Amino acid sequence: MIFQPKNRDELKEAINLWCNDEEKALTKYGNINEWDTSKVTDMSYMFSGSKFNGDISKWNT
Repeated sequence: MIFQPKNRDELKEAINLWCNDEEKALTKYGNINEWDTSKVTDMSYMFSGSKFNGDISKWNT
């Protein structure tokens, strides 16, 4: 099953977990590069303050 956040807050929560505990986030949400972000309309500052450098090229932004 592919994680599909319903809104910005749900995506931000998942990203924060990914940046702080990638293994736990992987178990809970699956691989970040496969998340279906099509329902999130505002991604501004989503990775602000993080050192994230992963591949999210499949995301619908």
